[in-house]
Amino acid sequence: MTQARPLLSFILLVCMSLLLSFSYRFYIDIPVVNWVVQHLHLPFKWLETYFHEMSHGLAALLTGGSISHIELNLDGSGVCYTRGGIPSVISFAGYAGAVIWGCFLYILGISSSVKTTRYLSVIFAIAIALTLLLWMKGHSSNYIIMPFIISLFFLAFYSAENHAYIPQLFLKFSGVYVVISAIRSPLYLIDGKAIGDGAALQQSTGLPEAVWITIWLGFACAGLFFLLWLSWQYSNTVSSSVEKKRYI
Repeated sequence: MTQARPLLSFILLVCMSLLLSFSYRFYIDIPVVNWVVQHLHLPFKWLETYFHEMSHGLAALLTGGSISHIELNLDGSGVCYTRGGIPSVISFAGYAGAVIWGCFLYILGISSSVKTTRYLSVIFAIAIALTLLLWMKGHSSNYIIMPFIISLFFLAFYSAENHAYIPQLFLKFSGVYVVISAIRSPLYLIDGKAIGDGAALQQSTGLPEAVWITIWLGFACAGLFFLLWLSWQYSNTVSSSVEKKRYI
């Protein structure tokens, strides 16, 4: 079990993420419990949407544009308003950027020490708070969602006093959930409506929306397989360490 712990941990996190992603479909014949279960996924969905919209904004900044403001909605949707920049890059960056952020969170969680991940949680919380001050003022739901997201990172920091592994687990789970959500989210564009990032890319590049949805799906799946490979590599590292100790 010790030898395969990183790989088994990854598989369990994927299963937990899938269950949480579809929790809104579950029904329990107890109203209060049913409401809680069907909304369990929202905090992490908000986190994925935050990274999606911030990726649009960062793409605008990197291509010479600017961020006007970002809106996050309680249902898990969001929108980033930008000025200037390269429209095709900005439109593409949302789903692709969410995958990169998810992989980044998981890499930090699996490769950093317990002490490091604890302070990384604070750094993320502060960085997210700064984006609230810079680009997310004025939209009422932002003042509900953003403090909630920030509190998750601070909660991971403070919980480490009694459970040292929680910051690592939080970063890894958040990363896996964001990547899995980035696999599912582009599928919502298959609705026959000419709105969303895919439609914007079709308009700016001439390539059909289905092409961009396929690219995003492939990129997200590649990200998930990368995390699987990374976990397998860390499992081998743990296994090698155990073998060396046996011969010492």
